Amino acid sequence: MFSLQPSFDATSDKFIDETSEVVSALAAIHPSLTTQLVYEVILAANEKTQHVGTSFPTNALLAMWQFHISGFLREKLCSFGWTKVDGKGGVAYVISPCKEHAIRVFAGNKYVGLRDGSVSNKSIKGSTLKDDIYPLLNSDKGTTIWTLLHYRFGELMRLELSQPKSFAKGRIDDWSTRIKLPDIKFNIPTTPRMKDKVEVGVVPIKRKKKA
Repeated sequence: MFSLQPSFDATSDKFIDETSEVVSALAAIHPSLTTQLVYEVILAANEKTQHVGTSFPTNALLAMWQFHISGFLREKLCSFGWTKVDGKGGVAYVISPCKEHAIRVFAGNKYVGLRDGSVSNKSIKGSTLKDDIYPLLNSDKGTTIWTLLHYRFGELMRLELSQPKSFAKGRIDDWSTRIKLPDIKFNIPTTPRMKDKVEVGVVPIKRKKKA
């Protein structure tokens, strides 16, 4: 069965942003889950998406970020014994070796990574977050869902790994625990410009004198 329940004692403050507490909270999910691993996932995804041109649809870049973050996260965690699972509609999860935790990647709204504000998923979701994954697992304990939320503006990306508590109208509207991950600032190279235009000179054509 699907169970949304705290997986560790997160104290009375459900927003965790102190470095030592963040490290402990991630390790409580699984020792392989670290801020460094997430950092490497984001850099790999950035490498795949930074060359998207302005001719692409406006939502293309967000979709590409979603695909690449999910893919690289699953690739890295699977090397530590995690399992990738595709739910209804191709929703991508990665399951911890003990099968007590599952992570899904979401694009979030502008409040991702901030203590104040109503953080939620950017796009409206259906019932997949509630009931698509659990028949795929052989676990009697239930599985705790975690969402890796990302929000990028300009050269900065904010991230958090958070546990949904309740849903309303296709959005997560409350959280049991929110683990703020370090912000990532990208150094985006500017498009190189041609130093000088090559000017084509006019070569005078001289007529040969008649002999």
